[in-house]
Amino acid sequence: MPENVHDEPLELFRFVSLEHEQFLVAIANERDELRAVNHIQGLYSAALSHTKLTDKADLIVFQLLGFTHYHFLFSTACLFRCHLAEAFNSLRSAIDGALVAAYIIHDRSMQDAYFNRSKPFDKLMRHIGNFIRDKRLDKLPHPQIPTLIAMHEACSRFASHADIDTFAHRMRQFRDEQGIDWGTTEYF
Repeated sequence: MPENVHDEPLELFRFVSLEHEQFLVAIANERDELRAVNHIQGLYSAALSHTKLTDKADLIVFQLLGFTHYHFLFSTACLFRCHLAEAFNSLRSAIDGALVAAYIIHDRSMQDAYFNRSKPFDKLMRHIGNFIRDKRLDKLPHPQIPTLIAMHEACSRFASHADIDTFAHRMRQFRDEQGIDWGTTEYF
């Protein structure tokens, strides 16, 4: 057995250390963003403090609220750590949860369809997209749904594909003494 089998994974420790440093730098530099996060957290806190649930539909909506809250916190932490792909992927999940909740709030009888993953929840994005495409927005349970769908689509570019754009903010470009343009990717 090689002698270095039990050596610490120094590169992993360095990476985690730099990630933590980036998180602290973001907290120090992004005061306006932190105020917005704090405001949104206050809205979640108020909504999540309502624990008097009267029926199954309320429980589903409450669980979806907790789900979106988790993804709000996770995506914010990922964003502050410069993990864009993870931040946008988590935001997509939160949007999915919000869309499901909008349908159930609009029509409480849809909770069974959600549990059974039947229409419209089996292909909810396509279902909503068809209404938007056909300009039948009155069929949507909330007027902000097209905006959420646009955000979901924007996140898709950075979240669900092996796209170098997720590292765009980490690229450092320079020109060498021969006039050749180079770029390097920095983790943080």
